[in-house]
Amino acid sequence: MLVLGPGRAEGAVTRSATPLAQPRFVYPPESERRGEQGTVVLLLHVDAQGQVAEVTLLSSSGYPALDRAAIAAARQWRFRPALRDGRPVGSTVRAPVTFRLQG
Repeated sequence: MLVLGPGRAEGAVTRSATPLAQPRFVYPPESERRGEQGTVVLLLHVDAQGQVAEVTLLSSSGYPALDRAAIAAARQWRFRPALRDGRPVGSTVRAPVTFRLQG
């Protein structure tokens, strides 16, 4: 994941938000049957407690079911929050989620 920036402009960010727990997404059964694959790019707004406060779809996979599954999974992720001057702060994280069928 790539951190795009802190929530506020003052002070230097000394540590970017880093993933702690990223439960896997569930491949939608209908999408799996249809052979749908693709990458969803999300913008996650991570609060000072490390919770995903908001999810924005930056780039669709082209399949609404895959987009919804990526968003639902990302809402469950947890982060070690970014630090500014030694204090936890909100930040944004760009998160690609790739759905690829095996075999």
